[in-house]
Amino acid sequence: MPKLEVYVISKRTLERIVAFAKGVISSDSNWDTKVVPLKHYLSDGFSLNLKKGDAIATWGVLRGTGMLLQEAKKRGIDYYYMDHSYFKSNNKNEVWYRIVKNNHSCNTLKLVDKNRWLNYFQSKNNIMPWKKQVDCGPNILVCPPTHAVSWFQNLNYNWCDYVISKLKEFLPASKHNFIKIRLKPNEPIVDNVGNLIKLESNDNDTPLEEDLNNCRCVIAYNSNVALQATLLGIPVITGDISPCKPISFKLDDFNKSEKSLSDLFNKEPKNRLNLLYWLANNQWKLTEIENGIAWKMLKENENLISQ
Repeated sequence: MPKLEVYVISKRTLERIVAFAKGVISSDSNWDTKVVPLKHYLSDGFSLNLKKGDAIATWGVLRGTGMLLQEAKKRGIDYYYMDHSYFKSNNKNEVWYRIVKNNHSCNTLKLVDKNRWLNYFQSKNNIMPWKKQVDCGPNILVCPPTHAVSWFQNLNYNWCDYVISKLKEFLPASKHNFIKIRLKPNEPIVDNVGNLIKLESNDNDTPLEEDLNNCRCVIAYNSNVALQATLLGIPVITGDISPCKPISFKLDDFNKSEKSLSDLFNKEPKNRLNLLYWLANNQWKLTEIENGIAWKMLKENENLISQ
C-alpha cells in the first residue's frame, strides 16, 4: 500500500491541508495517509519511510515546504502541490484552491468538457473576444518571477533582464520605451533555504486593469496576470511553469517584422477556451477537497492524454 504524507506548515494553512488528507482517507482506501507537522521534516529531514510510488502533499514553497518539494523531486517521490486558485482567487465568499501533481501549476493541456467552467467560473464579462492588435495598446507588459519562485525553480539567471535584453535586441530603439515591467505588489524575499525574510512592497504606478488595457502582449514567467490577459483576449508569452504555457507565443516572435508579428498575434490560440475548461477542472472548493471529489478528479485527470 503506497504512503501519502500530508505536511502541515502552520495554523493558517491547517484547515486546507487537513481537508486534503481527509478527502484521500474518505475516498481511497488504497493509500496509507497521515498528517505530518512540517517541523518534523525541518528537524529530522525527509521521511525515510517514503520510496518511489509513495507521495507527499503540502502548501506553497515558503517556510521549508520548498526544500521538502525539492527533496521529493530529487528522490523521485510524487508530490501534490496546493496553492491559490487560477480563477476566483480573490473571492472572499467562496474560496478555491489549486492542487497539482508534480508541478507548480497545470502547464499542460488535456481536453475536458466545459461543464465545470460554465457552472462555477464563467460570468457575463469574464471572457472577452480575442483582441486585434489595432485595438490593443502599444506596451509589452513584463511580469518577472518573484524572488521566492526564482529560488524554488533554481533560476541561475535573471529572467527579467534576459527578457528585456532580447526585446531590445529585436525591437527598434524607438519602441524600447513600450517595454513595461510590473512587479508583484508584495514580493516574498527568501533566504538560501527558502525561509521567508520579508515581503517587499512594490508600488506599481498604474492599476493592473489599466496596464492590461494598454498592452499588446503580456510576458510572464508564471504570474497569474498571464491568465487574466488570456481571459481578455491578449497574447501571452510565458515560462514553462505557467498555466498558460499551452497557448504561449514565443519571445523570438518579436524578431519578426511588425506586420508578421501583428498577423501572428491577431490569431486566437486554438485552445484558449479548452485551457480555461481544463484549469476549471483542476481547482476545488474546500468542501470538494475534504469530501474526496478533488482527489477523485485528480486521478481521473491524470489518466487523460495531453494535447
